[in-house]
Amino acid sequence: MLADGLVTLDEIRAARERIAPYVVRTPLVAMQPAGVLLKTESLQPSGSFKLRGAFHALLQLSDAQRRRGVVAGVAAAAGDAVAHPAASRCRAAPTSTSRSTPR
Repeated sequence: MLADGLVTLDEIRAARERIAPYVVRTPLVAMQPAGVLLKTESLQPSGSFKLRGAFHALLQLSDAQRRRGVVAGVAAAAGDAVAHPAASRCRAAPTSTSRSTPR
């Protein structure tokens, strides 16, 4: 990370390689007639791009941290994103969402 807190291109590339086995490489879809490109992250197992960040964070935990499990207090898509990789890489992954979160 740079002194100003910005992530470097090399760090982005390393993160991409780290999570590659666990996420779907989603396509760009052209919307006609405007030709706007959409990145279809809804094709991820959790239904959103948040899975990428969740896997990136969890893959950086030590083995001891993974064995203890993770707890996430998040809403909707973020909760799904944490639960998916945590269930496959950690001992436990309880998540909680507010009652107002759509189900």
